[in-house]
Amino acid sequence: MRDSTRRKIGTIAGVYLAIALLPGITVDGEGIDVALVGLMAAAVLVVVGQIVLISPSSDWRGGSPAAVLVLVVLGFVQDFLLWLLVSWALPEMGARLEVSGLGTMALAALLTRSLALALVMLLPPSPEHYEGAGAEAA
Repeated sequence: MRDSTRRKIGTIAGVYLAIALLPGITVDGEGIDVALVGLMAAAVLVVVGQIVLISPSSDWRGGSPAAVLVLVVLGFVQDFLLWLLVSWALPEMGARLEVSGLGTMALAALLTRSLALALVMLLPPSPEHYEGAGAEAA
């Protein structure tokens, strides 16, 4: 599985877990309403997260720890700003989402980024990653 796929899956899972677990995020409605609001929020985080990519890759062990830490912190800030955007833009578009407070947004960003990073950093790199490294060295 490629790093970009892992980041997308982690971000989508993080958005749905944040909606389900954090008491400061509420969606008026049930079932399909929650699923659609989660899909809209995940789409914003995934699309903007792919356009402005701030994340270490699966070969992070070869990089300096300071660079990896900077990427992790900047990624958290990016997700925080995206949750701020989601909490403002989705209600403007008619979605019944309410995110109460900056602390809730920070926790949602932490949860979202942590899941995405866990999938990228803890799973071994894909065979395609090793093939690409071998082709570059030749």
